[in-house]
Amino acid sequence: MFMEPWKIAAWQELGLFAIMLVMLALWAAAGCVVGGIPAALVVSLATKLRQRFRH
Repeated sequence: MFMEPWKIAAWQELGLFAIMLVMLALWAAAGCVVGGIPAALVVSLATKLRQRFRH
């Protein structure tokens, strides 16, 4: 199946754009996980300390 060169270029641009969006989403998810782990640890430690001081 023969396609015009500008259509191929448009599809390549669309594919690159989609890959870029996926990579951006993965980076954002990784950043949230990396940022969320210490925050979750701090919250769990704070709740444990609060329970210990309460009793």
